[in-house]
Amino acid sequence: MGKIFLALLIHCNIVALTSAPVFLRVKDPVLSVWIAPHELQGPFEYPSFRNPRKPGAVSLKTHLTQLLYGECVIFLGGGDGASGMLHISIPSQLYCNQVTKAWGSTEGYAHERHFAICREQALVTMVVQAVTARVHAEPSEQGALLISLPLGAVVQHATHEIINGYVKITLLDGNSGFMRCCDLQVISEHVGDIAILRNALCENAKKLIGMPYCWGGRSPFFGEIGARSQSDYAIPTSVDCSGVVSLLMHSIGLFVPRNSTGQYAVATVVEPAAMQPGDIFFLQSELAHVSNHMLIYLGDGLVFEARGSDGSASSVRVSPIEKRFGMRLEALRNNEYIDNTHKAHRLLCGSFFSSQETVQHRRNSFLLHLGHAN
Repeated sequence: MGKIFLALLIHCNIVALTSAPVFLRVKDPVLSVWIAPHELQGPFEYPSFRNPRKPGAVSLKTHLTQLLYGECVIFLGGGDGASGMLHISIPSQLYCNQVTKAWGSTEGYAHERHFAICREQALVTMVVQAVTARVHAEPSEQGALLISLPLGAVVQHATHEIINGYVKITLLDGNSGFMRCCDLQVISEHVGDIAILRNALCENAKKLIGMPYCWGGRSPFFGEIGARSQSDYAIPTSVDCSGVVSLLMHSIGLFVPRNSTGQYAVATVVEPAAMQPGDIFFLQSELAHVSNHMLIYLGDGLVFEARGSDGSASSVRVSPIEKRFGMRLEALRNNEYIDNTHKAHRLLCGSFFSSQETVQHRRNSFLLHLGHAN
């Protein structure tokens, strides 16, 4: 048995006595969570979101979502037997059922090797803003590389100590490291200018342009398009349409639900002509009557999306609204159908930035989900 599982056994005894949940933190840069208790056996291919047929291979259709370094989950069970797979709940990824509209935390499976037991939270919370940020043993590029962390990873420390343009952080293994200040954003308890948050979200979106589409993805893509991973436990990185919205909101310290139905449910309806950078175009299926795709408005008549389809058309891209929807922004109307999106979709526009109070609530929720260990 692994050390994590032994620690879980100890904590489960505590849970039995106190009914307190057991919280774990992700200690790897990116962690995939699966619908069933398995891990993907590589190789896998891009840009299509499928796994080649081979003994023991698993389709990426069972890829549920992804977690980033420092995020918190609740242990629900498992860890026994040879698989080492844990059943977990992800409170920071609220899910809304498309059919019943019932709410709940996303639940899935991941291996025990990817987690550390939660300890007391540090005082300063920071989120990685670079696509990839390095953690060095010393405040210098010449220091030994401890780990590389992706956009959206959460790092913390008791103080905001800065040395030569590097900030000191505490890793989940207990070691201290240093990261460039320019690669991090301190997430304060109180939000400031909403326009600054909107701009930060759009700037982070632009860093992902050209990456492949990945079913269930919620992370930057690491690798070469077309290359196959030879790892025994391959992690299929990159984003899907709701995953990229979740990732980008997380990168600026704001919480929204994980799936498209949930994101639409909490968005405030806005008229297309009133759209501002960072607002969302939701496309609702004509048959299913549920939101099944979303695009982010970047301003200047441009939309950003993670668009999935078979073949080379699957990618994270930016398009002019007129080309994507067949008409200019000023001509779009809520609840009207757009016919040039492969299938007819009803257009619905929403915003996560409707008021200072709403944005503050999203910040509070973001920090709450990181502070479950307290």
